[in-house]
Amino acid sequence: MGIRRNKEKACFRFISAGGKADKSDMAASDPLPPDCHECATGRAKIALVWGVLTFLVGQAVLSYIVSQIHPEIRDPEFGYHLLHLRQLTAAAPAHPLCLVLGSSRTLCGICPPALPPWPAEAGPEPSVFNFSQFCAGPVRELQTLRRLLADGQRPRWVLLEIWPPYWPQQGYWFDEQHIMEHDLRPVDLSLVWRYFTHRWDALTKLAADTLVPVTALRANILARGFGSLLSPDQHWRALCLAAWRDAEPSGWRPWQERGPVEQFRARTDEYRTQMASITFQTKPRLDNFFISATTDRALREILEECRCRHIQAALILMPEPSQVRSWYTPTVHEQINFYLDRLKREYQVPVFDTRTWLGDDDFYDLAHMAPSAAAPFTMRLGREKLLPWFGARDVLTPRSAHSGAFPHPARRVVTPRSPC
Repeated sequence: MGIRRNKEKACFRFISAGGKADKSDMAASDPLPPDCHECATGRAKIALVWGVLTFLVGQAVLSYIVSQIHPEIRDPEFGYHLLHLRQLTAAAPAHPLCLVLGSSRTLCGICPPALPPWPAEAGPEPSVFNFSQFCAGPVRELQTLRRLLADGQRPRWVLLEIWPPYWPQQGYWFDEQHIMEHDLRPVDLSLVWRYFTHRWDALTKLAADTLVPVTALRANILARGFGSLLSPDQHWRALCLAAWRDAEPSGWRPWQERGPVEQFRARTDEYRTQMASITFQTKPRLDNFFISATTDRALREILEECRCRHIQAALILMPEPSQVRSWYTPTVHEQINFYLDRLKREYQVPVFDTRTWLGDDDFYDLAHMAPSAAAPFTMRLGREKLLPWFGARDVLTPRSAHSGAFPHPARRVVTPRSPC
C-alpha cells in the first residue's frame, strides 16, 4: 500500500506543482508516466470487480425477496395463493390443514366457505384451502406440493384432482408447456430433470430466473410497485396482479371473467368459439386415450410423498357436462377404472367420482362450473365425501349426523406401507 501511495503522489506532483495545474505539461501528445498508467488500470479493475459483486449481491437479494417475501412478483397466481395460505395458517395455527390441488375446474368448483357448518363441540375446525391453478395436471400438482412442503406447509389432508384428458400428456393438456409459461425455482430442479423432455431449455430458464431475476421479472416488478411506468402492451400484468391479490382468501376463484352464464351464452359467436376451443383441446386426448408414464410416475410420487409424511390423500373426479362424458368410450372407461382401482389398492386412497353430480345448465362452458353451482356442489361434497374421509363418523352424534353438520375429523395416523 505504501508503494502505491508513493506512486500516486508522484503522479500528482507530475500533474501539478504547488497545488496548481501546469497546462503546458498536460498536452495531449504527452503520455502519462508508467506509474500513473498502472494506478489508473488498477483502479479501473477494482471498480469493475466491485461493480460485478454489487450486481450479483443485488440479484441475490432480489431473488430472495421474490421467492420468500413477495412470491407474487415471480408468479402472481402461485404467489398470491401462497400469501393467502400463509395468512390462513398463521391466523389459525392449531387448525389442521386440508389442501385442494387441481386445475381451473377445481379452482372454480370447490368453494371452502360453502362447506357445511362446523359444530363447536367437535374441536378445532379444519382449514380448507383451494390451491388449484390454471392448467395444472399431475406434474404441476407434484410441483405445487413440493413447493408448499418446502415452504413449511404441513397439511393433514390433500384432495387431488384427476382429469383423464391430462393423462396422455399431449397437446394442450401438456404440463411442461404450462409450467414453462410461469416461473421456475431451485426447488423445481429435481422435477425438471426427471420429468421434462426439453430439460435444457427449462434449466436455462431456471438459471436465468434465479441468478438474474431482474431480466425475467422486470415487467412484474414494475407492475407490482410502479404500474405507471409499464408500456401500454404490458398493462395486463398490473390487472393480473390485482385480480389475484383481491381473490377469495380461501383460494376459490369463481369462473365469471366473461360475466354471468346467461350473458355469455347470449353472445353466440363467443360462446361457440369457446366451446369449439375446448372440444378441440380435449376430445382428441380421449379419442386416443392412454395413461402416459409421466402421469403414472407423477401421481405415484404425490401419493408416496403423502404416505411418507402421514398426509391423508384422496382423488377427485370433478363434474363434467353430458357432452364431455359422451366422449368417454367403454374402452376408455375400462382403462380409467382399472387404473384408479389399482391406485386405491396400492395407496389406500379413496376416489370421489362426482362427474354426474351437475346438470348441463350448471356449467359455464364444457370445462368450468358456473359460480352459482359451486356453493351447492361444495356443500354436497362436504357432506357425502369429505366428512367420511376426514373420519368424522367416529365423532358424529346422532343429532349432528342428520343435521348436515361438518364435524371434527378423528385423529387417525396413517402408517406407511413401505419405508420412506
